[in-house]
Amino acid sequence: MDRERRRHERIPKRARITCQEITYPLGRAPELEAEMRDVSEGGVRLVLDQPLEPGRPVQVALRLAGWHRHTSEFLKYGEDSVTRPLTAIGRVVRTRPVEGGRVEVGIEFVDIWDDHWKAMRVYLEREKERLRKPPAGPGSEEG
Repeated sequence: MDRERRRHERIPKRARITCQEITYPLGRAPELEAEMRDVSEGGVRLVLDQPLEPGRPVQVALRLAGWHRHTSEFLKYGEDSVTRPLTAIGRVVRTRPVEGGRVEVGIEFVDIWDDHWKAMRVYLEREKERLRKPPAGPGSEEG
């Protein structure tokens, strides 16, 4: 049933991600390190050591290698995607316990700066193409 409701194709992707619940006063909640399992235009699925309450707003910072190349920013200040994460505001939509007492969390994106949104879409389309392409093997023209 989840698949029928899903609007965006998930891309399996392991990456470092940080998330922080949005609280008032701002910045009061701890920044949590997490392991991203997949990403789509609509959100991310991650695993972390402590639960986040469904419905809570969170800020997420994704470190997707190469995403920044797709931005149209006039000055990129020599930063790459390792030093400059893609930052979004999201909402926790589901949680479930997983191995080792950890928690899997689904976060739906609710707000992303427009240029970052466009860059993420291009990045994800290129990742989909890369995943669909058969690997080059011995005797291939690419080898």
